Parts: sequence; C-alpha cells; structure tokens
Amino acid sequence: MRAGRNYCTHFCETLSLLPPKEIDAVYFACLLHDLGLMFSPAEAVAAGEKQADAAKADLKKHPVLAEKMLSGLSLLAKSLPLIRHHHEAWDGSGYPDGLKGEDIPSGRG
Repeated sequence: MRAGRNYCTHFCETLSLLPPKEIDAVYFACLLHDLGLMFSPAEAVAAGEKQADAAKADLKKHPVLAEKMLSGLSLLAKSLPLIRHHHEAWDGSGYPDGLKGEDIPSGRG
C-alpha cells in the first residue's frame, strides 16, 4: 500500500501532470480511497469480481461511503472527487456514477 501512493505521487511529479501544490490531494486520495471497504464483508472484498451480483452491488458502494465519511474534513476537500471516482472508466463503464473521458476528476484544479 505504501508503495502505491508513493508511485502515484512520483508519477505525477515526474511527468509534471499536476502542479506540486495539487499532488497532496492525490496523495491523500491514494491513502484513503478504499476506506469505504471497511463496511463490506471481508468475504466480498476477497472475492472481488467473482461474487454474486447483489454482493458486487454492495461492494461498489465503497467509493461513495468513503467520500461521505471524509466529507467533513476540509483538508481533504480536493481529494474527495478522486476518492469517489477512483473506479470510473474512460469508456463510462465504471462506477459509482458512470463518468467517462474528461468528466472523470483527475486532480487538476
């Protein structure tokens, strides 16, 4: 886990994808993006995509749960869109909101 957040922020820095002051939002999002999984049964988390549709639907709520749990912390305001939308897909097939392309928050601005 530690390496993942470091790789992500290093990637942003190396490729100059974000201004340095914006990289903190990415760092905090990396740390906290799956916080909502703590409300999912361990068996569902371990099964991942192999589980039944009902369990999969519950598991897909974790980004919204994480966003709600952290929404009262002003320090994380810029991280919240990244946390909520970390499972969106470029083609619109992701979740929770089915965003696609440039509509997916990237951490810029």
